[in-house]
Amino acid sequence: MRSSIYQYMFQHHPDGLCLLDLQGRFIDVNATFEELSGYLSEEIIGRPFIDILPPATTVLELENDQAFWQKPCDALQLTVLTKSRCLLDIAITTKPILIDERLTAVYAIVKEATDHQDLIKHTEERLMQSEMLSTVGQLAAAVAHEVRNPLTTLRGFTQLLHRKSRHPNKRYYEIMLTELQRVDLILSQMLVLAKPQVASFAAHDIELTLQEVVSLIEAHAHLSTVAVDLQIGATAKPVLCNDVQMKQVFLNIMKNAIEAMPQGGHLKITLTSDDSHLEIAFADDGDGIPTKDQTHLGEPFFTTKASGTGLGLMVCKRIIERHGGAIHIASTVHVGTTVTIILPCICPESIESDSDNLYTR
Repeated sequence: MRSSIYQYMFQHHPDGLCLLDLQGRFIDVNATFEELSGYLSEEIIGRPFIDILPPATTVLELENDQAFWQKPCDALQLTVLTKSRCLLDIAITTKPILIDERLTAVYAIVKEATDHQDLIKHTEERLMQSEMLSTVGQLAAAVAHEVRNPLTTLRGFTQLLHRKSRHPNKRYYEIMLTELQRVDLILSQMLVLAKPQVASFAAHDIELTLQEVVSLIEAHAHLSTVAVDLQIGATAKPVLCNDVQMKQVFLNIMKNAIEAMPQGGHLKITLTSDDSHLEIAFADDGDGIPTKDQTHLGEPFFTTKASGTGLGLMVCKRIIERHGGAIHIASTVHVGTTVTIILPCICPESIESDSDNLYTR
């Protein structure tokens, strides 16, 4: 019974499996290996593994050292020659089979290398992104310390000169103050990335938070000839969040949407929920974001706006992730962009069980 189960597992495994003797000759192969190589088991059993390697292979130990098969290897990259004479990149992992503490045979796991390489590439990209964020954090701390003090002095004296000036070019001071405020904004955004923000979390009604932010942005939207339409679905459960940070996120996303419609347009905000999650979608009918730029959204200092810092969306993503949520962006050129925020809800029982209903994260 057990041997039948093992044989079934061997034959139906999603990866290519093969048994080899200590000289590297095939003892058995499964159906997946047959599909990969193009050889039926009866065509390949008894032949050495090197028979399916192309003549120009550089892995000489496979050809010259029988001891190779007696030691384990992990995800060795090889190119094999299929029965149809096509080259196939594989990753092969070998493990020795010990019976009564005696090396008897070797089994090998064979995968198409594309999957393995994609995984490695994805992991490397995530590591690079993590290192980039770490570097940005260190730079932000240094910049804040070295720049903020002289910046405060410059802004103070500029404001003083602006108030006392009777020069016809007094507007130059206004330009300087505007640019100094912009530098201060960049520093503030970098500081959010530089160090963990201590924030108090409590149960909040996101519907009320959204309504407050919409009332704040309506004047700006009206001046930009953008109509804001807030649609609330069924009554949503409360969310454990920091209300100030949540307003910062909503305000940033609405501002971006309005700026994406310089000729005016429509911003539709919908709030829906189920038993466990709440979803807020901000849909504009602006110019949209080119596909080549969408993969870079949220990266430090990447922006599609002439006057943008490239940190606003990154800060928003960081805040939402700290709340256990996620941000998704879908955009089509000449159609518009939809930013969707998903947040976990909290059940009434958990609110009642927490007497203070407040904690710091």
